[in-house]
Amino acid sequence: MRLVVFPPDEKIEKTLNELYSFDKQCSIKMDVSHKSGIVCNSNQNSQKKALSNFPTSYLKIQISKDGKLFYSYYIDLKDSVTQDDSITAFERIQKDLIF
Repeated sequence: MRLVVFPPDEKIEKTLNELYSFDKQCSIKMDVSHKSGIVCNSNQNSQKKALSNFPTSYLKIQISKDGKLFYSYYIDLKDSVTQDDSITAFERIQKDLIF
């Protein structure tokens, strides 16, 4: 698989590279996207934000070949993406796809 992390994040990339030997020439691509510091300004969610730990980050990993999606993993997070989040996601994908 070929690894693409966007926006670039050295911690996520380093963690995933420790878990798997990626190949930049491979046609199967693992796209990793993430975002932290998400703020919802909608009044419709004000009660939910006040009464719970509303997510402020996410981690999404998609595996595709030639633009065709084979697998997608997504998780909302209450804090920024951590090394443990990356490991958990990869282990789940590895279990689901058996590679």
